Amino acid sequence: MPARNPTYFYHSFPRLPHQNNDALGLKILDSILANGLLLTAELRNFPACEGLVAAEFIQRRVCFTALTANDLAYHAQTFGSFSLEFEGAALRDFGALPAVYFSGRLPTGEIFNRAGEILARHLLEVHNLLGRLWNLHDEGVEDKKKLAKALLNEIHLPQIPIQTLYFTLQALLNLYYPTDDAKRTAPLHYYQQREWKIVPNLSFAGNWHYRDLTPEERSALLLINPDFFTAIIGGKSRVDHCSYFADVNGKNLVDSVRRILVPDAVADEARNIVTARGRDFDVVPVSPSKL
Repeated sequence: MPARNPTYFYHSFPRLPHQNNDALGLKILDSILANGLLLTAELRNFPACEGLVAAEFIQRRVCFTALTANDLAYHAQTFGSFSLEFEGAALRDFGALPAVYFSGRLPTGEIFNRAGEILARHLLEVHNLLGRLWNLHDEGVEDKKKLAKALLNEIHLPQIPIQTLYFTLQALLNLYYPTDDAKRTAPLHYYQQREWKIVPNLSFAGNWHYRDLTPEERSALLLINPDFFTAIIGGKSRVDHCSYFADVNGKNLVDSVRRILVPDAVADEARNIVTARGRDFDVVPVSPSKL
């Protein structure tokens, strides 16, 4: 049998409708090399189901796609012609997890066709219930605090903080994708993307590694792509939901980049940015013959 092309993990940018904007791609590349990868926000809608009204959840994540280099050209049509290439093992060392897929409802579906979206809506409700219990325990009036503490002492024998369980469910919701979506009409559209994510819900050695933006970083992002970062999500600008992820236990995620793939026309500019940021990555034009 012929040897199979290796699969790597790609973080690509800038995505639709800016996928061919080389100037924007260079600005994003410079920002990543300077600050780390940015966890951005997306609003996920959960349809109503029996007993539960429709609800929303703001997902925070940075995304990677498992591909062979030969698949990048098609991928770039949607996700952008700049890509950071990683070994899978390197990303997994920083907590990357595969997206969690539940089936979405099909327009012609019957019987249990909604099973996936109902499970997702129930998962969101359990997450919200734990959040309300946590809030009562920590922020409620005194009698409510006593009630929440007594309830937890009665039903929650393991001494895992309720916050840990809350963030566990939040991580699953950040990883969640429907296989099908009204905006993406091809069957199994999301599932076929082979997406992995880093989500801001894990700690290492008791430390949180998803830092808030400084005022200067916030302003810089607004200059890079004002339409994207000023979009209102959950009553706030998208930029106010963002956080940077780079260093864990003395290791830097960006240092794990295997190659940087860029449009031919700006390869020299990309190399200059890499050098200016004190990096030594292999910058490769994305012409198929050069991959």
